[in-house]
Amino acid sequence: MKLHQLTHSEEKTIIRFGIILFWWLFWLFNVVDKFIPREAPFWLGSNRYGEFIEDFDRIGIHHPQISLVFLIFVTVLEIITFLFLTSALKFSVGGKTNLAHKFFFLGILAPLLIFSLFIMGDEIFGNRIELLAHSIYWILLVFSWFVYTRAEES
Repeated sequence: MKLHQLTHSEEKTIIRFGIILFWWLFWLFNVVDKFIPREAPFWLGSNRYGEFIEDFDRIGIHHPQISLVFLIFVTVLEIITFLFLTSALKFSVGGKTNLAHKFFFLGILAPLLIFSLFIMGDEIFGNRIELLAHSIYWILLVFSWFVYTRAEES
């Protein structure tokens, strides 16, 4: 089928699928980054554990265990988000748009919580660059939800 032959409904389906796929890939790489050493072939990840230790040290908390607990908490939230989006992707491909919608909503809601926590942390730790990045992600999540739900309407 040629692009100019797509119906309005098919175009909306492609947009919704693309939005889910984008966020699915985003969280896939975020989760994978937690389990790959900082530097591996074809991968230069970030050392979030080390960053958390430095952040907590800057505010006078010198217990690496707190950073580890925080990293585990964030990783669990990211895995849950990834699973929500995996379900949304599966149901979207299967044509079950109601279930895709419900799981995509959860896949948007969970990272809104994650980025809200990060934004608070960025304020506490005085990290303005991370604050900007996390705020942009938060806004993009809301925008993605807006576009996704508008693409569902007739």
